[in-house]
Amino acid sequence: MSLVLAGLNHTTASVSLREKLAISEQQLPETLSWCLQQSAVDACVIVSTCNRTEFYFWLNPHSESFSVRQMLSEKFNISTSEKQKSLYEKHDEEAVRHLYTVASGLDSLVLGEPQILGQVKTAFDLARQHNAVNKYLERLFQNAFHVAKDVRSSTAIGRNPVSVANSAVQLAKQVFGQLQGRSILVVGAGETAQLVVRYLRRQRFSQLAITNRTEEKSRQLAEEVGAQVVPFETFTYQLHHYDLIFSATASPQPVISKAAASNAIQFRKHQPMVMIDLAIPRDIEPAVSDLNDIFLYGVDDLQQVVSKNLKSREQAAEQARVIIDMKAEAFMQWLRAQQHMDLIRQYQQESDKLRQKALLKAHKMLRKGERPEIALDHLARTLTRTLIHAPVSGLRQAAEKGDLATIRAACRLLDLHCEALQADNRTNAIDDTEGKNDDS
Repeated sequence: MSLVLAGLNHTTASVSLREKLAISEQQLPETLSWCLQQSAVDACVIVSTCNRTEFYFWLNPHSESFSVRQMLSEKFNISTSEKQKSLYEKHDEEAVRHLYTVASGLDSLVLGEPQILGQVKTAFDLARQHNAVNKYLERLFQNAFHVAKDVRSSTAIGRNPVSVANSAVQLAKQVFGQLQGRSILVVGAGETAQLVVRYLRRQRFSQLAITNRTEEKSRQLAEEVGAQVVPFETFTYQLHHYDLIFSATASPQPVISKAAASNAIQFRKHQPMVMIDLAIPRDIEPAVSDLNDIFLYGVDDLQQVVSKNLKSREQAAEQARVIIDMKAEAFMQWLRAQQHMDLIRQYQQESDKLRQKALLKAHKMLRKGERPEIALDHLARTLTRTLIHAPVSGLRQAAEKGDLATIRAACRLLDLHCEALQADNRTNAIDDTEGKNDDS
């Protein structure tokens, strides 16, 4: 097989290491192109979210000595110790099962969260747009989407939806006790920020504002929920107006510096404020946590909140894994069949040549005035004799050599009953039993 997955996620790597491998949507085309330039790589899909970066490679047949982990380590400047501890590599069925698990939300920070499926679809569509997908990865990812849908419709994994965004709002409520009377700023207008805003709609806050680099997107989101729009260019000068800040942009650099946060807390006369950073790479400089009266939380801090929401989903997850195992095995069967399709096509072509040759002979007999029943009989006998020649010769040689493995295979392939072989098995079993009795 040639399927290899390499990557890291929130369970194997720290935020700082995940930042090293974080690939924005704008960077994906260039990274895909780099992957395809590697001599061993035929196709590639890259899934990069705040909690994981994973490369799904289809390698060519001449890649036995090629190390995917080493290639990524050199590309992203990952140390040997980090590579060994955090960067995982999975092959063939293990890689298939992992993708199905990811797409179904079973490998997420929040068990069963639906957001990851959309992210995987986006990654696949982008890879396909840049001609980075072959028929094997096409089939694999399409199957993954069907598996995720099956898991959601067949189990309770999708009920009572929870997400990282919801967990962030729950964390804010734990810190403040309640959000009533609080002023809130959401930085960003992407999918995570939109989820945060939707969960906030259920809270009785006093003020909600949204800022985003693209003002049109923030305006559209603000109109949906009746929020204010803050210009992105100046929002850091207005941080002091807000008790609670959620940040979830796709910026490669922090958008809130320690200096901006320090100025905000001075304007607030040290009235405490909470910042929750949902972005990878991080939106808020980690040094902000050193400031008094500012409580900074990141995606890893959500784990405690998340764990409280998991109990009702554990049983559903077990049911989902049964579905995933079954579907992964089905894909591997298809994949193994594909690798031998040339052999099957060759056999079909050779059989068709024999058919055409025998049919041509029958046509000649009819043109010479031979009776149809004689021509048909000749056609049937010639075709049968020719088609069974190779299997009969092989069976005869196997029988002469006592090659039971080949005979058993022939019985399965040719749908033969092989009573003599079954009798031999019974005889061998009796001999084995007698041998054991003699030993005793």
